[in-house]
Amino acid sequence: MENRVVAARNPLSSQEISLLSAATNGSWSHVIKRYLSQGAPEEALLLYIQILCKRNPPLWCYSSTTQGLWVSAGKAFHAESITIGVDSDVGIGTSLVSMYSKCRDIVGSHRVFDEMPDRNLVTCNAMIRGCSRNGGMGSASFSFERMLEKTEVTWAEMIDGYARNGVIIAARRLFNCSPHEMRNLVTWTVMIDGYVRIGQLKLKTARQLFEEMPQRNCYSW
Repeated sequence: MENRVVAARNPLSSQEISLLSAATNGSWSHVIKRYLSQGAPEEALLLYIQILCKRNPPLWCYSSTTQGLWVSAGKAFHAESITIGVDSDVGIGTSLVSMYSKCRDIVGSHRVFDEMPDRNLVTCNAMIRGCSRNGGMGSASFSFERMLEKTEVTWAEMIDGYARNGVIIAARRLFNCSPHEMRNLVTWTVMIDGYVRIGQLKLKTARQLFEEMPQRNCYSW
């Protein structure tokens, strides 16, 4: 059964998983919080899946695909967060927004986002990223325009979203009108990458923009 649960990297050893699955909820929830605080939400969700499936495995633990497992586990996590009354937490809400969009359930992602009593910049950036990665540039643009405050990440996500969806003119227009202080290494790189994705027709433009970059790193090259 354990081998069929999930085909992914274990955040903890098998022995540690076994000890945690026999421990109190507080013990393993502390480890999950540690992963979340360290910016590792996927490891946190994976641990949640492993603990739940070892204790009292629901049917979705036997999902034949990793994608199906993540969707079912995410929904179970969402339901449990509502049950114990922590769904209004901005960190948990943001994680759920990202989770649904990564599972290509953009409707679920929007629902969580709209129902959140409080949002922060990370939440809004996650919503923009989720929409753009699922082809919803209209929704991404709407969220972007509504934001009173934007960060370098916000601008980079929107530029990258347009470029990934083949709307390179809109990507360049947004890049050109972005505040100078928001044009960091990532912003330049995603714009150049957008031209490279098109192929031979825009390689010259990509090269010109590359030469204009104030600084570069290994990712730019």
